[in-house]
Amino acid sequence: MKKGKETNMIGLLDTRQTYHSTQSISRWKQAINSFESPLSPSRVMMYDMYDDIMLDGHLECVWGKRLDAVLNRKLTYVKDGIEDEDITSLLNTPDMRRLITELMKTIAYGFTLIQVNGIFYDDEQECYRIDFDLIPRKHVHPEPAFECVSKEQSDVCRDFLFMQPPLAKYMMWAGDPTDKGILIKVAPYVIYKRGGFGDWAQFSEMFGMPFREAIYDSYDDGTRQRIQQFLEKWSSSTYLVHQRDVELKIHDTGNSASSADIYDKFIAVCDAGISKTVLGNTLTTEQGDNGARSLGEVHEDE
Repeated sequence: MKKGKETNMIGLLDTRQTYHSTQSISRWKQAINSFESPLSPSRVMMYDMYDDIMLDGHLECVWGKRLDAVLNRKLTYVKDGIEDEDITSLLNTPDMRRLITELMKTIAYGFTLIQVNGIFYDDEQECYRIDFDLIPRKHVHPEPAFECVSKEQSDVCRDFLFMQPPLAKYMMWAGDPTDKGILIKVAPYVIYKRGGFGDWAQFSEMFGMPFREAIYDSYDDGTRQRIQQFLEKWSSSTYLVHQRDVELKIHDTGNSASSADIYDKFIAVCDAGISKTVLGNTLTTEQGDNGARSLGEVHEDE
């Protein structure tokens, strides 16, 4: 199968790198509003957020677990009860695995558009090959009012009508045009989790190491400067230099151990939310407090 010059879309798009920024709940809401805009919908902010939160290790783990459940199976093509060995061989090539991976991402991202460039037999590898390109999701507007691919990711221009001939003959798409994917539900957990880690790191810096206190006489500013320079060179732990007539009090909501447990439990709750959203369970990725083999098997079936 060959593709004509008039359908060579991927090289005509002005693709840009993912914009990584500090994610927040307000930015998450803004991304949803941009996606749902009836006149000028944009998926740029939402998909940049998705690519950024996929850097989370736990999310990568549970998504990979869901993906591997599909990829680790042999595919067989049978027609009229007879297996077609050529098509079966094609279905189990690395190219087909990459294609299935992109199609599976539809669950996470909501919509996938693929341009199939050709299917050919590789004499050197002695197998069939599939040449395809993933159309960058930020350029795709599958909404019924548009059904197009825009050259610029920030525009809604009907530059390429992928559902109409001649492009439609070379395109493959999956997903609901209005679906945001499950990552829209996962994003708040990752955002809060990152904030929890930041607070925990600050807590550890302040209370995880001994607190140093230096007192000097009110009239001796030279001594204050020397003490401060000494403490800065000593280590990076927290210190305070104050006058002798200044009283210092540190008020903690509880002991240091119980305060640290708050962050640990908060992050664990976020990870559990990610697992439930992506896999529908938790015990296939982590051990519960009252975990048992029977419970694990139930979660595995889910």
